[in-house]
Amino acid sequence: MANIKKLFFILFVGAFILTGTRIAFAHFLQIDNTIGSVLHIDPDDNPYVGQPATLTFYLKDTTGKFQLADCNCMLTIGSNNKTLLSEKVSESNEGNNTVIENFTFPTKAIYGIVLTGEPLPRKSFQPFTITYSMRVDRTAAPTTTASWWQRLFAGHTVHYILFGIAIVFAGIVVARDLRAEKRDKINHD
Repeated sequence: MANIKKLFFILFVGAFILTGTRIAFAHFLQIDNTIGSVLHIDPDDNPYVGQPATLTFYLKDTTGKFQLADCNCMLTIGSNNKTLLSEKVSESNEGNNTVIENFTFPTKAIYGIVLTGEPLPRKSFQPFTITYSMRVDRTAAPTTTASWWQRLFAGHTVHYILFGIAIVFAGIVVARDLRAEKRDKINHD
């Protein structure tokens, strides 16, 4: 019995690992002196051409002196020697030295994303320039109206099949154990 439980556990964990986990490791870290920034772009750190993307910068200073509220920070986005966005940024509602900016990449291209910062008067942190290069070449798939049934199974068919197999396997194990207990009870009486 213990071997079957171990086998069931290994099969279940293996199926989960192989099909059920999606971890994104596509955040982009850049460092200038003591200031570091991690850039996350939604959707999927791979924006679509012509659709709004959310750029989130998480800033950190190894000296602990940097505060976004004390910074004259600018975000510039450009491509092909043309500036598409240049504006002063401020801390988002998330706080914690986080900048959130929405931007629509207009064409397939390689974009330069530059975040610069200088301390306001009487504030002291190291001025910084953090630069990212972002290739944007993903075009949006045409949207279709899917039925509730299609939406239920979209991308999860393998998960439902594995879950069904696990349920059947667990039912067989439980039924076998119940029969063994009944047989042992009859033999002891």
